Parts: sequence; structure tokens; C-alpha cells
Amino acid sequence: MKNGQEEDFPSTPLGSERGRRRRYSDVSLNTARVLAERITGRQWPELVRAYTLEPLGLDQVTFHPDPKLTACTEYAPELHRGMIQGDVHDETSWAMGGECANAGLFATARAVADFAETLRIGACEPASHLLWDDELARIVKRAAPFGEHSLNGASLVLQIAATPWMGVHGGESRGHTAFPVTTFQLNRPRAPPTVPLTSRL
Repeated sequence: MKNGQEEDFPSTPLGSERGRRRRYSDVSLNTARVLAERITGRQWPELVRAYTLEPLGLDQVTFHPDPKLTACTEYAPELHRGMIQGDVHDETSWAMGGECANAGLFATARAVADFAETLRIGACEPASHLLWDDELARIVKRAAPFGEHSLNGASLVLQIAATPWMGVHGGESRGHTAFPVTTFQLNRPRAPPTVPLTSRL
């Protein structure tokens, strides 16, 4: 998707009638990225730094880390990449140069925990409402769960009460799963964030 092919994201057709199915996809996040860049005239990494990383004091989060300070995440000889270390493993992000909306950021465990705690306590306006409250039913105009990959709810970013991976006591939890090591789980009234350092749950 290099050489401007990311411009194809906004023209990607829907896979089903709106509100009928929920499927994980990189397209929506990257469509939002393209629109943000067009509206502001600024590149995505600059927007991420200006509106997220700097206000939250996350100076240990970057799109391009020092390879010597990062763990290996994948061995991908079929993509002629060999052992992946200090470079994004996600194929969409990698094809776009490592700077896209669905993947590509690297952080220390401390930085991930600090970000998760910001969401848990609602330390900034998006975190106190849009990134915490259940927005799924309002957006799709019907009650969740629905279709495949059913959820008990979802904010604009976080899954809500996804007990298959949050556990039987995760009814009030919010969280995010990803490969390889950015999974975190939050429970606002009960406990600090949990950040498992593992490649899979």
C-alpha cells in the first residue's frame, strides 16, 4: 500500500449491509487516518504525537524504535523479512511504511500501563466518555451483540465485557487485544490496569 495506495481505503465497499454484521477490519481505522490527514494537511505520525502522545506525556511511544531495545516479534521468511525486530509485524502497517492507524506504535511496558491508567481514570475528555462508554448500539442503531464476533458492547476503541478473554469477572471491564504485546484490560471501579506481556492470550 505504499506509493499512495492508502488513498484506496475510503473507497473500500462495505462487506455487508450497515448494522448487520461486525467484523474486525483495518479499513475503518485507516479510512479515518486518510480523512484526518486530508482535513488537517498534516501527516498521521505528526497528528498522533500532537493530539495523543505529547498531551499524555507518552514520550516512550514511537513508530520507529531502536531495534536493539525491542523484542523480536515474528519470523516471516515468506515475506522476505526474516526475524522482525524493531519493525512493525502487521502486514498492512508494514506495507504502508509502519505509520498507519491500525498498528505500528512501539512502547515500553510502563508507557502502555500509563496509557491504560489514563483511560481507566478518565484523565482526559475522550477517555472519560468516548473511549469508555458503550457506543456500539447507538452507532449501529440496534442492541449488541449481533452478527459474528458478538460483543457485550464496545466504545469507540475498547471492547466491553468481552468475557471470553477478560474472564468471568470481566463484566465491568474494558480492554483491547492485539498481536504481539499490546493487550490490556481495565476495570475502572476495582483495579489498576492489567498489561500481559505475552504474544497471545
